[in-house]
Amino acid sequence: MRRLATLAVTLVALGGTFVGTRSPADETTTDRCLRDQGTPDQVIESCTSIIRSGALDKSDSRTLETAYFRRANAWRAKGDHERAIGDYDEAIRLNPGNVSAHYNRGNAFLALGELDRAIESYDRAIELNPTVAQAFSNRASVWFRKGDYGRAAADYSAAIDLAPGDNRIYGNRGHAYFALGLFQAAARDFARRHSMDPKNGYWLLWQFASEGRAGHIDMEKWQREASLVDGRMWPRPLIDLYLGKETLDHLLEILKTLQGSRLDVICEVVFYVGEWAVFQGALAEARTLLGQADEVCGPTSVEHVSAAAELGRL
Repeated sequence: MRRLATLAVTLVALGGTFVGTRSPADETTTDRCLRDQGTPDQVIESCTSIIRSGALDKSDSRTLETAYFRRANAWRAKGDHERAIGDYDEAIRLNPGNVSAHYNRGNAFLALGELDRAIESYDRAIELNPTVAQAFSNRASVWFRKGDYGRAAADYSAAIDLAPGDNRIYGNRGHAYFALGLFQAAARDFARRHSMDPKNGYWLLWQFASEGRAGHIDMEKWQREASLVDGRMWPRPLIDLYLGKETLDHLLEILKTLQGSRLDVICEVVFYVGEWAVFQGALAEARTLLGQADEVCGPTSVEHVSAAAELGRL
């Protein structure tokens, strides 16, 4: 395991749909802006034309609100989140009850890493409409990034209550449960998520790690569930390590052949092998590997978060 030490190591926007009246601008401009047609640059140009016309300030605030909102969405699509926030602010000034503007402003703050302001915007969106699952889910992701895994799990649960068919949320709640050390609950969520994507080896690894940490190792069940994962694709070698079909030495040779020294793959190796070492009883090795994961995995990655949480427990 010491050889590992030598290796270098998306938001869904709610489309607030507003049907505004025709502006004094020409029909093509109106369609591009108010109906959100065309490229982001075209939407920005047409919405700017409507906003600058000045004729709507008093006569049609709803259309002006929509123009700001659509332009904000276009700025976000271009990655200009600061301008997007400015336009969302204007849309909210014109209509404080615009749920989508509050929600999407939260997404823009999140993209900028302004987590507290993102939460404030999601809070307001939820106050205005507590039935939007994605607002709870996105606020949960902010709590997760802030290290408040209890609130993250609660918000993910609220999102699941509102959208029980959205299996992505189960995987996210599973990560929050894992960080909290609630391994059985995490395993159930990861199993649900994997059942909807049985060829995805990563969800199976998270399920294995959670069940292993909970002391529920059922090798026959694991082998059945792993049968659908492509044996030629990464992370199959990691899955085989959990199944006892792969050795660490051979795994590292495969890694060098297939992946070189990509930092994301090194992160995955040290984390998942570290978790495997925990329920093998090799706690010293596990602490070393998870310490490496804490160092080399991206600071917002679930592997980094989970490694840090595990180090606090071991």
